[in-house]
Amino acid sequence: MIDKVISYETAPLDPWRNRITFVADDGKTSEGDDGSLYTDHSEAISENDALKSYEKNKIYEVAYSTVNSGGGRRKPDVNKAIVDAFNSGTIITNYIGHGNNRLWAHEAVFTREGDLPQLVNKDRLTFTATATCSFGWYDNPSEISAGELLVTMEQGGAIADFTASRVVNDGPNFTLDMSLFNYLLQRNSDGQFLRIGDACLLAKSINSDQQNTNKFHLFGDPTVRLLIPKDTATVDSINGFSIATNNTIKIKSLGLARIAGTMKRNNVVMSSFNGEGALQLFDSQKEMSIVDGVGTFNFKLNGSLLYRGVVSITNGHYGAVVPIPKDVTIGKNARISMYAWSGQSDGTGSTENVMIDGIDTTIARDTVGPVIAVYLDTISFHPGGVVKSNPTIIVQLEDESGINTSTVGVGHQLSATINNPERTFNLSNNYSSSPDNYKKGEARYQLQDLSDGKYTLHVKAWDIQNNSSEAETFFEVHSADDFAVLNAVNYPNPFSNSTTFTFQRTSFDPIDVEIKIYSIAGRLIGNINAQNIVENFVRIPWDGKDNDGNALANGVYFYKLIARDKNVQRTSETIGKLAVMR
Repeated sequence: MIDKVISYETAPLDPWRNRITFVADDGKTSEGDDGSLYTDHSEAISENDALKSYEKNKIYEVAYSTVNSGGGRRKPDVNKAIVDAFNSGTIITNYIGHGNNRLWAHEAVFTREGDLPQLVNKDRLTFTATATCSFGWYDNPSEISAGELLVTMEQGGAIADFTASRVVNDGPNFTLDMSLFNYLLQRNSDGQFLRIGDACLLAKSINSDQQNTNKFHLFGDPTVRLLIPKDTATVDSINGFSIATNNTIKIKSLGLARIAGTMKRNNVVMSSFNGEGALQLFDSQKEMSIVDGVGTFNFKLNGSLLYRGVVSITNGHYGAVVPIPKDVTIGKNARISMYAWSGQSDGTGSTENVMIDGIDTTIARDTVGPVIAVYLDTISFHPGGVVKSNPTIIVQLEDESGINTSTVGVGHQLSATINNPERTFNLSNNYSSSPDNYKKGEARYQLQDLSDGKYTLHVKAWDIQNNSSEAETFFEVHSADDFAVLNAVNYPNPFSNSTTFTFQRTSFDPIDVEIKIYSIAGRLIGNINAQNIVENFVRIPWDGKDNDGNALANGVYFYKLIARDKNVQRTSETIGKLAVMR
C-alpha cells in the first residue's frame, strides 16, 4: 500500500488524469428487471456541470451485445471495456448496479477471478466508487472481497475504493454517490482538492439514511488527494473569432481550424507555463435511446474523435491547426477539449461553442492516400521479426491533408487486421498527430494473448478527404523463452570477404554476444565480441578474418553464437555453418 501511494503521488502527468469512467448495470437480474434505473443514475451524475471539462468514458451495459452461455447471460465486451479503461488510465471509475463481493452485475462484467488479474495499471491507478452491494465485504477471514483486492493488488487496480460491506439500496446509493462526486471535485480555501477521506466523510454525513450509508467504507489511505488537474486550459478563439463574444463559431468540413488558447490559474494567465497539451476535437454527441426489457434507456455518448494532437505551450499560450475531416455531422455543436502539462502543473478545459457547418470548397484537392509504416513493439522492427504474445502495433502515418480518425463514415476507420484467426481492430481512437504537425502522427495498440505462430498484419488508413492506403507486414510470436536466440543466420553465406550474423529475440534487456569460429576439425580460429546489445533484431558484422588477422581460406567452417544476459546470469547458444568462397 505504501508503494502504491508513493507511485500514485509521483505518477507522471498524462491525459488519463482528465478521464472519468462510468459503468452502469442494465438492471436485469435472475428474477426480474430494474429497467433503466442504474443507467439513469449514472447519466445524472455524469452530466453534472462540475464534470464539464472531463472526458467521460461511459460503459453502459445496455449498449453492449449479450452472449448466452452455460453460466447465464454474459457481456464479454463490457468486461473488456472495463479492463481497458483501467489499464488506459482513468482518474475515477464509478459503478452503479447489482453486485456482490466477487463481481459486478448479474452478467459478471467485472470479476475477482477473471478480470482483476488483467489489471496492469500500477502507474495509472484509479479511484473507484462502487454503489453496489457487498463489494467490500471485508470481515470474512476466509475470503478476500474484490473491493479489498482491488486496492491491495500489486500490479494495478485502485488507489482507493469507496464501497459497501453489505446489501445496500439503490435510492440512497445514488444520493450518496452524487454527494461523493460533489466533494471529490470541491476545493478547499487553499485551492487544493479535498482529501479522499474528507470527501467520503462529508458525503456520508449529509445523507440521512444512516442504515444504508453506514455500510459504505473507504478502503485506502484517506489522506490521498486525487490527481485532478488543478489549472484551466482555455479555448479562446477559433479562426480568429473570440469564443467569449460568439455564441457558436462555425467551421467547415475539409477546412482547417486555427485554435488558440491560454493556461490560467485563478483566471490569471500563467506566463511561466511552458509545456505541451493534448488537443482533441470531437463530433457532436450521440443521443441514444434503447428499448430493452421493461425500460427505455436514454443517454448521451461522446461524438466520434475527429482529431487528437500534441501542441506546444509557450509562456502560457498555445495555437494549433486542426484539419476537419469529410466524415462529420453537419449542423450540430462539436466539442474541443485540452489537457496540458508542464513540470508539476497540469490543467484542463473545453468548449462546445463550435459547429461544423458546410464544406470548405477552397481547399486543394488531394487524391493520394496516407503514407503508412507498420512496426511491432519498436520502430527497429523488421518484417518477419519475433515478438512476445502481447506485442504493440505501431503505425506511423503521414498525409498532406491530415489523417481521418472519424467513425462517422462507414468503413473509413484506421484499422489493423491480423490473421490466424482473422480479426480487425479499430485504431482511430489510438492515433495522435505529432507535436504541432497535423500532417503526420502515430497510433499504438497492444494485442493480447496471441498464440505462438506466424501472423500477417494488414493496416488501412484514410486521409480527411477519404483517400485510402494500405500496408502489410508479418511477424512471429514466440512466448516460451524471452531469452532464446532465434533464427540465427549469417548473410551472405557463402561469402567472399565479409558477412553479417543476425538473430532475433523477444527481449530488449541488454546482452553481450560472443561468436566463436571453428575449423572443420574443431580448432578455434576466430572470436567476435559485441557488448551491451539492446535491440531484438541483432546484426553483428564480421570481416572474415581469424584471430591473427588473416583472411580465411576457402572452405566450410562452424560457428557457435553465445548470448549472455547482463542482468541475470543466464546464457543461450546456437550453432551454425558458414562457407568461404572466393
